[in-house]
Amino acid sequence: MSSAAERTFALPELCSLVLVNLDMKTLLLAQRTCKTFHATIMNSPPLLRKLWLLPEEPFAAQGPATTKIQDQPRRQQACRLNPLLLINRHRLRLAAFHLWGGEAKAPRTIVDLHFRSLEDARRLPPEGSWSRMLVVQPHSAEATWSLEAYGPPRGEGRQDIVAEGRRLRGGKRGRTRAVAYKYSVPPTLGEVRNDLVEKFGGQELDETG
Repeated sequence: MSSAAERTFALPELCSLVLVNLDMKTLLLAQRTCKTFHATIMNSPPLLRKLWLLPEEPFAAQGPATTKIQDQPRRQQACRLNPLLLINRHRLRLAAFHLWGGEAKAPRTIVDLHFRSLEDARRLPPEGSWSRMLVVQPHSAEATWSLEAYGPPRGEGRQDIVAEGRRLRGGKRGRTRAVAYKYSVPPTLGEVRNDLVEKFGGQELDETG
Protein backbone atom coordinates (compact mmCIF):
# COMPACT_ATOMS: atom_id res chain seq x y z
CA MET A 1 0.00 0.00 0.00
CA SER A 2 1.27 3.44 -0.80
CA SER A 3 2.24 5.85 1.95
CA ALA A 4 -0.05 8.63 3.18
CA ALA A 5 2.14 11.19 1.42
CA GLU A 6 1.88 9.35 -1.88
CA ARG A 7 -1.89 9.12 -1.54
CA THR A 8 -2.09 12.83 -0.75
CA PHE A 9 0.02 13.92 -3.71
CA ALA A 10 -1.92 11.58 -5.99
CA LEU A 11 -4.95 13.84 -5.52
CA PRO A 12 -4.45 17.01 -7.61
CA GLU A 13 -6.60 19.12 -5.27
CA LEU A 14 -4.57 18.20 -2.18
CA CYS A 15 -1.29 18.41 -4.06
CA SER A 16 -2.17 21.95 -5.16
CA LEU A 17 -2.89 22.98 -1.57
CA VAL A 18 0.60 21.86 -0.58
CA LEU A 19 2.42 23.37 -3.56
CA VAL A 20 0.72 26.75 -3.35
CA ASN A 21 2.50 27.38 -0.03
CA LEU A 22 5.95 27.02 -1.59
CA ASP A 23 8.02 30.04 -2.55
CA MET A 24 8.42 30.79 -6.24
CA LYS A 25 11.88 29.24 -6.63
CA THR A 26 10.99 26.03 -4.79
CA LEU A 27 7.77 25.72 -6.76
CA LEU A 28 9.68 26.07 -10.02
CA LEU A 29 12.10 23.33 -8.95
CA ALA A 30 9.24 21.11 -7.73
CA GLN A 31 7.91 20.63 -11.26
CA ARG A 32 11.18 18.89 -12.13
CA THR A 33 10.96 16.56 -9.14
CA CYS A 34 8.28 14.21 -10.42
CA LYS A 35 5.61 13.91 -13.07
CA THR A 36 2.84 14.33 -10.49
CA PHE A 37 4.10 17.75 -9.39
CA HIS A 38 4.65 18.82 -12.98
CA ALA A 39 1.14 17.77 -14.05
CA THR A 40 -0.44 19.43 -11.03
CA ILE A 41 1.36 22.73 -11.62
CA MET A 42 0.69 22.80 -15.36
CA ASN A 43 -3.04 22.24 -14.76
CA SER A 44 -3.45 24.73 -11.91
CA PRO A 45 -4.03 28.39 -12.90
CA PRO A 46 -3.20 29.65 -9.36
CA LEU A 47 0.16 27.82 -9.43
CA LEU A 48 0.90 29.01 -12.96
CA ARG A 49 0.16 32.58 -11.87
CA LYS A 50 2.47 32.17 -8.89
CA LEU A 51 5.24 31.16 -11.31
CA TRP A 52 4.41 34.10 -13.60
CA LEU A 53 3.51 31.63 -16.35
CA LEU A 54 0.01 33.12 -16.48
CA PRO A 55 -0.93 36.79 -16.04
CA GLU A 56 -2.72 37.93 -12.94
CA GLU A 57 -6.47 38.14 -13.15
CA PRO A 58 -7.76 41.59 -14.13
CA PHE A 59 -8.55 43.75 -11.12
CA ALA A 60 -12.22 44.06 -12.04
CA ALA A 61 -12.58 40.26 -12.00
CA GLN A 62 -11.10 40.00 -8.49
CA GLY A 63 -13.22 42.64 -6.78
CA PRO A 64 -16.90 42.46 -5.79
CA ALA A 65 -19.55 43.20 -8.38
CA THR A 66 -20.36 46.45 -6.58
CA THR A 67 -16.82 47.88 -6.89
CA LYS A 68 -17.03 51.42 -8.21
CA ILE A 69 -15.01 52.21 -11.32
CA GLN A 70 -13.52 55.33 -9.74
CA ASP A 71 -12.20 53.24 -6.83
CA GLN A 72 -10.22 50.84 -9.00
CA PRO A 73 -7.11 52.90 -9.92
CA ARG A 74 -6.49 53.70 -6.27
CA ARG A 75 -6.48 50.01 -5.34
CA GLN A 76 -4.56 48.62 -8.28
CA GLN A 77 -1.13 47.17 -7.62
CA ALA A 78 1.96 48.95 -8.87
CA CYS A 79 3.86 47.29 -11.71
CA ARG A 80 6.73 45.07 -10.60
CA LEU A 81 9.43 42.95 -12.21
CA ASN A 82 9.44 39.17 -12.09
CA PRO A 83 11.43 38.52 -8.88
CA LEU A 84 12.94 35.24 -10.11
CA LEU A 85 14.15 36.79 -13.36
CA LEU A 86 15.53 39.72 -11.40
CA ILE A 87 17.56 37.47 -9.09
CA ASN A 88 18.89 35.47 -12.05
CA ARG A 89 19.47 38.43 -14.38
CA HIS A 90 23.23 37.77 -14.62
CA ARG A 91 22.69 34.11 -15.55
CA LEU A 92 20.25 35.34 -18.19
CA ARG A 93 23.02 37.58 -19.57
CA LEU A 94 21.18 40.80 -18.79
CA ALA A 95 23.34 43.89 -18.33
CA ALA A 96 20.36 45.93 -17.10
CA PHE A 97 16.88 45.01 -15.93
CA HIS A 98 14.90 47.95 -14.55
CA LEU A 99 11.36 49.19 -14.16
CA TRP A 100 10.63 52.91 -14.05
CA GLY A 101 7.31 54.40 -12.97
CA GLY A 102 4.20 52.27 -12.92
CA GLU A 103 2.76 53.98 -9.83
CA ALA A 104 0.08 56.58 -9.30
CA LYS A 105 2.66 59.36 -8.77
CA ALA A 106 4.61 58.23 -11.86
CA PRO A 107 2.04 56.59 -14.15
CA ARG A 108 4.33 56.34 -17.18
CA THR A 109 5.93 52.89 -17.17
CA ILE A 110 9.26 52.10 -18.84
CA VAL A 111 10.84 48.64 -18.82
CA ASP A 112 14.59 48.67 -19.52
CA LEU A 113 15.86 45.25 -20.61
CA HIS A 114 19.42 45.22 -21.92
CA PHE A 115 21.35 42.10 -22.92
CA ARG A 116 25.13 42.07 -22.63
CA SER A 117 25.31 41.37 -26.36
CA LEU A 118 23.12 40.19 -29.19
CA GLU A 119 25.10 36.95 -29.24
CA ASP A 120 24.32 36.41 -25.55
CA ALA A 121 20.63 36.89 -26.31
CA ARG A 122 20.84 34.36 -29.14
CA ARG A 123 22.56 31.73 -26.98
CA LEU A 124 19.88 31.54 -24.30
CA PRO A 125 18.30 28.07 -24.52
CA PRO A 126 14.71 28.46 -25.72
CA GLU A 127 13.44 25.49 -23.72
CA GLY A 128 14.19 27.03 -20.31
CA SER A 129 11.38 27.98 -17.91
CA TRP A 130 12.61 31.59 -18.06
CA SER A 131 11.42 31.84 -21.68
CA ARG A 132 7.78 31.25 -20.69
CA MET A 133 7.78 33.61 -17.71
CA LEU A 134 6.13 37.01 -17.81
CA VAL A 135 8.50 39.93 -17.25
CA VAL A 136 6.25 42.53 -15.60
CA GLN A 137 2.93 42.41 -13.74
CA PRO A 138 0.33 43.75 -13.84
CA HIS A 139 0.57 44.35 -17.56
CA SER A 140 0.13 47.83 -19.02
CA ALA A 141 -0.45 48.18 -22.76
CA GLU A 142 0.84 51.76 -22.43
CA ALA A 143 4.23 50.72 -21.02
CA THR A 144 7.28 51.39 -23.18
CA TRP A 145 9.75 48.52 -23.46
CA SER A 146 13.31 49.65 -24.13
CA LEU A 147 15.12 46.60 -25.53
CA GLU A 148 18.86 46.87 -26.06
CA ALA A 149 21.96 44.79 -26.77
CA TYR A 150 25.47 46.05 -26.21
CA GLY A 151 28.20 45.51 -28.76
CA PRO A 152 31.97 45.03 -28.34
CA PRO A 153 34.07 48.04 -27.21
CA ARG A 154 34.97 50.61 -29.86
CA GLY A 155 38.07 52.39 -28.64
CA GLU A 156 38.32 54.85 -25.79
CA GLY A 157 35.90 57.50 -24.64
CA ARG A 158 32.15 57.78 -24.96
CA GLN A 159 30.23 58.05 -28.20
CA ASP A 160 26.67 59.19 -28.58
CA ILE A 161 24.56 57.29 -31.08
CA VAL A 162 20.95 57.60 -32.12
CA ALA A 163 18.75 54.50 -32.18
CA GLU A 164 15.05 54.53 -32.88
CA GLY A 165 14.88 58.28 -32.31
CA ARG A 166 16.62 58.17 -28.91
CA ARG A 167 20.12 59.34 -28.11
CA LEU A 168 22.11 56.63 -26.34
CA ARG A 169 25.63 56.40 -25.02
CA GLY A 170 27.78 53.50 -26.10
CA GLY A 171 30.70 54.16 -23.74
CA LYS A 172 33.16 51.37 -23.07
CA ARG A 173 30.51 48.78 -23.88
CA GLY A 174 30.66 49.82 -27.51
CA ARG A 175 27.91 50.26 -30.04
CA THR A 176 24.37 49.78 -28.76
CA ARG A 177 21.35 48.56 -30.69
CA ALA A 178 18.03 49.65 -29.22
CA VAL A 179 14.37 49.45 -30.10
CA ALA A 180 11.22 50.55 -28.29
CA TYR A 181 8.13 48.35 -28.18
CA LYS A 182 4.62 48.46 -26.77
CA TYR A 183 2.91 45.13 -26.10
CA SER A 184 -0.87 44.78 -26.16
CA VAL A 185 -0.65 41.50 -24.20
CA PRO A 186 1.78 40.52 -21.42
CA PRO A 187 5.05 39.37 -23.05
CA THR A 188 7.28 36.58 -21.76
CA LEU A 189 11.03 37.01 -21.57
CA GLY A 190 11.35 34.58 -24.48
CA GLU A 191 9.10 36.74 -26.64
CA VAL A 192 11.00 39.89 -25.70
CA ARG A 193 14.32 38.20 -26.49
CA ASN A 194 12.97 36.96 -29.83
CA ASP A 195 11.78 40.45 -30.78
CA LEU A 196 15.23 41.90 -30.12
CA VAL A 197 17.05 39.14 -32.02
CA GLU A 198 14.59 39.35 -34.91
CA LYS A 199 15.06 43.12 -35.10
CA PHE A 200 18.86 43.06 -35.16
CA GLY A 201 19.68 39.42 -35.89
CA GLY A 202 21.20 40.16 -39.28
CA GLN A 203 23.26 43.14 -38.16
CA GLU A 204 26.74 43.26 -36.66
CA LEU A 205 26.76 45.30 -33.47
CA ASP A 206 30.18 46.81 -34.08
CA GLU A 207 29.54 48.05 -37.60
CA THR A 208 29.89 51.77 -38.27
CA GLY A 209 26.89 52.09 -40.58
